[in-house]
Amino acid sequence: MSIQAIQKENLKLESGYVLPQVKIAFKTYGKLNKNRSNVIWVCHALTASAEVKDWWPNMFGAGKVLDSEKFFIVCPNFLGSCYGTTGASSEEISDDLRGKNFPLVTIKDMVEAHRLVLNYLNLSKVHLLIGASLGGQQALQWAVSFPDEIEKLCLLATNAVHSPWGKAFNASQRLAIEADETFQQNIPNAVKNGLKAARSIALLSYRTPVIYNETQIDEDLMKIEDFNADSYQRYQGDKLIERFDAYSYYGITKSMDSHNVARGFKSLSEGLSQVKAKTFCLAIRSDFLFRTEEMRCITKHISKAEYLEIDSKYGHDGFLIEAELINKEIMVWLNSVNKNDLKLNKMKNKIKIGLFGYGCVGQGFYKVLKDSNITEIEISKIVVKNKYKERNLPENIFYFQPSDILIDTEINTVIELIDDAEAAYKIVKSALKLGKNVISANKKMIAQHQEELIDLARENQVSFLYEASVCGSIPIIRNIEEYFKSDKINSLEAICNGTTNYILSQAAQGLNYAEALKNAQDLGFAESDPTLDVDGYDAKYKLGILLNHAFGIIIKPENIINTGIRHLKENHSSFATTNNSKIKLYSFAKRIENKVIGFVAPFLVQESHSNFNVDNEFNSVNINAEFAHEQTFVGRGAGSIPTASAVLSDIKSIKTAYKYTYKKENPLEFTNDFYLKIILFGHHEESLNALNFDITEKSVSEDDSIYKTGWIHFENLSSIDFNDRKDLFFIVVSEKFVFELDEIKRTEIEALF
Repeated sequence: MSIQAIQKENLKLESGYVLPQVKIAFKTYGKLNKNRSNVIWVCHALTASAEVKDWWPNMFGAGKVLDSEKFFIVCPNFLGSCYGTTGASSEEISDDLRGKNFPLVTIKDMVEAHRLVLNYLNLSKVHLLIGASLGGQQALQWAVSFPDEIEKLCLLATNAVHSPWGKAFNASQRLAIEADETFQQNIPNAVKNGLKAARSIALLSYRTPVIYNETQIDEDLMKIEDFNADSYQRYQGDKLIERFDAYSYYGITKSMDSHNVARGFKSLSEGLSQVKAKTFCLAIRSDFLFRTEEMRCITKHISKAEYLEIDSKYGHDGFLIEAELINKEIMVWLNSVNKNDLKLNKMKNKIKIGLFGYGCVGQGFYKVLKDSNITEIEISKIVVKNKYKERNLPENIFYFQPSDILIDTEINTVIELIDDAEAAYKIVKSALKLGKNVISANKKMIAQHQEELIDLARENQVSFLYEASVCGSIPIIRNIEEYFKSDKINSLEAICNGTTNYILSQAAQGLNYAEALKNAQDLGFAESDPTLDVDGYDAKYKLGILLNHAFGIIIKPENIINTGIRHLKENHSSFATTNNSKIKLYSFAKRIENKVIGFVAPFLVQESHSNFNVDNEFNSVNINAEFAHEQTFVGRGAGSIPTASAVLSDIKSIKTAYKYTYKKENPLEFTNDFYLKIILFGHHEESLNALNFDITEKSVSEDDSIYKTGWIHFENLSSIDFNDRKDLFFIVVSEKFVFELDEIKRTEIEALF
């Protein structure tokens, strides 16, 4: 179809200026379907036009992104350009607005012009909005300003705010244009030399040294002037001045500089969070005009965004030259999104569950689901280990082989609630490979295999959720993923194990360790063999999961040091009480500069701390973040019903195709190279010599109290297995951790004066 145009009177610009006459040129390809749901909208870049098939031919054709046999493709020439839409050289504008006097058109204004065409075509939604470079800026602004109009969004080599680097290139181009003596004349076809020089500057930001050195090398070793690179720059400038208006170019660079989707919001993250569309962000590693970190920033703050980087030697121009590769990657994304949409439609009808395990938590989940009266969730089969055990449900719901669930195509969601971590791993891995959503509560299995399982879930476009694995009923993973996704978490102080917290709470009231453990076992808060709990292994697995979500760090459990409370004595608890404190077993992590420390150990918690009053089987996670500051989440961390409530919440999330996004990108370095302050208790003075303190602040040797307080290197501390040493027990007594002791020594010296 040939170029079409619409006319509108009085378009008010973002600056407040009213353009008295506006013409918008656009071109369409293909036909609208009956329900008008097959619209693909293309936003073009700086010097392109509405003739998208001419400048992006490798994206066009049957089976490609721009398939005019299936889709109705629209590409307007944006406001301020010179290919039929109102701009600095348009016939319809008055002389006082012509040339350098044309008012500033922002990216938001361009979006308003796009929407005029949308309304003219009687369209309400865009199935896929796609744009690269300046076109990507327009597409993103549209999705931010009018999120309900865009279903899918594809952004290529663009940004959310035009960078100072990009603005500097644009300013340099405008200086070149202004230096042309004809610039002030404000007449048609002026400023040719200025535009030619501007184009030369722009090319240096579009391409890379690699491509220049490959294509513009001079074979003649005797040449001293008229180099190929010189000719190339002039040739590209000559081509542009024959087809583009200099005043339009001048104004468009200002339009790019105006781009900032945070305008009108409190922050960039708030602006980007408005986007509802399923989004694909593709960056080019060699692009140093629209850098990869800018694309990652967009991805980070859009909830349904996926990110991909491609290699290209062409730099920013790769979005044009690498069109075949880009088309392929977009089609992969579109196919996966469409596949997920089909799954979601099926989910909307009914979730059919295959349940592994019918022990304490399994029975709790069955009861919670039944009592919730949710009709669209159904347990189809339950696989158990012992076929001869009597159970409170009909026999025909129980099966005994994992394959009974895994190969059942009617079952779309697997819930894994068994104790055996190795068996759980095999089940979960198989279920993910078979394209089933998975919910698990097995913290050991997840901590040991999380990287592999996360990759499998992504590869098969399914959900892998495990809220119940960390703190029972406390929705801590979801809060980190959603509430804190745009915040920087500085520390985690988590009471993740109900068994040890119950024992420590009872010990604070005067019971000895053996009595407190016995009470915990009688109440069902502790296993007959409490090793995993009291030696800190359970808390370590949970910390490993939290490190990934809070800091982007995946670390094997064996690399996290854990010390428990097995050798707690009455004098340890009484010491804490005397000092208006309590002992709590922490799963602890803290950001220090560009590194993160993390370990499990007993901490001395002051009366003023929010975790002080978290007692018995209750769990707590105290988060300190850059913007939200201190937040504390408290709830029951154990028991069949609290854990089952977290499982049920995950199932409800799967109905909306919810997935963890792991937005804490650019992961920090995990380290054990730091100093901390501890109090070391011993049975006798000689026991204390097992550790060499770097700074000793206090040493006490009395009949019922033998201890030493001071600073020690963590690797020195972790060289002793305190779970195995009956004569030693330590407590971390400060939340301050340092990489160098000079700071501590300076503080001590200053305190003397």
